[in-house]
Amino acid sequence: MSLLEAAPDWGELYDLRADPNETRNLWDDPDSAAQKLRLLEAFARRQIALRDLSLCPTARA
Repeated sequence: MSLLEAAPDWGELYDLRADPNETRNLWDDPDSAAQKLRLLEAFARRQIALRDLSLCPTARA
């Protein structure tokens, strides 16, 4: 799965077993919608888990 921050409505989703050369983008395929949603949710959860928890600097050096 590939996502572009500059184009939030566009992405890439490939079935690497059936299409190892990534020639058929399944992003907008209705049959792949559930899998896309699962991957997007997992991606969002991972981003939240990896967020930067360090303190922001309060003064300049």
